[in-house]
Amino acid sequence: MQLIKASNTDECSRSVQAPNSPERSSLRTKAHYKRGEKAPLWGFFVSARRFVQNVHSERFVLEWSLASRPTFQKYLWALRPFFVCKRRIMSSKQAELEALIAPVAESFGCELWGLEYQTQGQQVLLRIYLDKEDGIQLEDCERVSRQVSAVMDVEDPISGEYTLEVSSPGTDRPIYKLEQYQRLAGQQIRLRLRIAFEGRRKFAGLLKGVEGDEIVLQVDNEEYLLPFELIEKANVVPTY
Repeated sequence: MQLIKASNTDECSRSVQAPNSPERSSLRTKAHYKRGEKAPLWGFFVSARRFVQNVHSERFVLEWSLASRPTFQKYLWALRPFFVCKRRIMSSKQAELEALIAPVAESFGCELWGLEYQTQGQQVLLRIYLDKEDGIQLEDCERVSRQVSAVMDVEDPISGEYTLEVSSPGTDRPIYKLEQYQRLAGQQIRLRLRIAFEGRRKFAGLLKGVEGDEIVLQVDNEEYLLPFELIEKANVVPTY
């Protein structure tokens, strides 16, 4: 069986697996031009146009294959500040909110499983997911919600009005961190990538575990190694 390993490099590597083992596919960037080979200038303008389209659609995702082109790399420095601006702001804001909210959740015997900070125009939504071994009850959500509101009033990390939601992750719990993938090994999950791999962004299968900074996902008789940083969204598939 073949192993196709996923990473952010410019070459696609394959190695042989032992017989009867599931076939592995890995997301790798495929450069359209060899190193040192001069790419046509139109490649840059097509890349720049797609970049602007992504900015307007708030995707802020530029395909690695475009960024790997030598002509594009020459001018990428001029676009990079705009490319990473919103993503860095969102990551920084989420990290700030997690630092404030995690101790509050722990003080009530709960774990901050994750949070979502969403903005749309003047509307701001802060959604908090709590977890604990014996399950989250309505009273847990109410107590944490009241205390988080008090902390937010003092620290004021969000300017203006916002909506606060506190709940359990639910049966289709979202997955936010690499260590959570390891904890959920053996469960069925579905995920969406930031960029397409083999013509698709959505995958669903058995979560086998974590190898380094990649997750191992078995889909039918094939295993995919997917870099954690390329996963846009992931959820557990409920079983009834």
